[in-house]
Amino acid sequence: MALRPATPAEIAALSLEALNDDAIGSVEALVAYAAAASWKVQVSPEGMTLREGSRDSIAAVLAVDHACFEPLWAYDRRLLAGYLEADRFVEACATDGELVGFTLTGVEAGQGSLGRLAVAPALRRQGLGTILVEDAIRALAWQGVGYVTLTTQVENAAARALYASCGFYELPGTLVALTIEA
Repeated sequence: MALRPATPAEIAALSLEALNDDAIGSVEALVAYAAAASWKVQVSPEGMTLREGSRDSIAAVLAVDHACFEPLWAYDRRLLAGYLEADRFVEACATDGELVGFTLTGVEAGQGSLGRLAVAPALRRQGLGTILVEDAIRALAWQGVGYVTLTTQVENAAARALYASCGFYELPGTLVALTIEA
């Protein structure tokens, strides 16, 4: 049985009876965060540079994404290509040009969102995640957004600590990610 994240339309169409169906299950609890958009000065970690993302990097982005996320949350080529068209995409690269992290941000109805943050597992806890988050916040502020939101898994203590250190505060309530049989 293959599972995939349920779409918002599928979730909206669910009845209480459907939630008891074996084809639908709760995957993880998510928590939402918000932060004021600001213009913090950015200093990249030594040997790292940020650059605007390119569709030419899709294979490298997919490799980092799959190294960072469990299969349920990892993007496939089609989904990632759609996000790269619609959202702001920033790559973090090592001195040798290897892609080691990225962000995807977007603005919809005046609301900014950090839709994806990924840093290669071997390079975590070296400041790159902070730099990428602060870059995303600054870029959204430049676009006129007052606040930035994001979600992460309740169990992801490292991400939650990173977001708190970057000025995000937890919003009330818990979201639930559902899967539906593919």
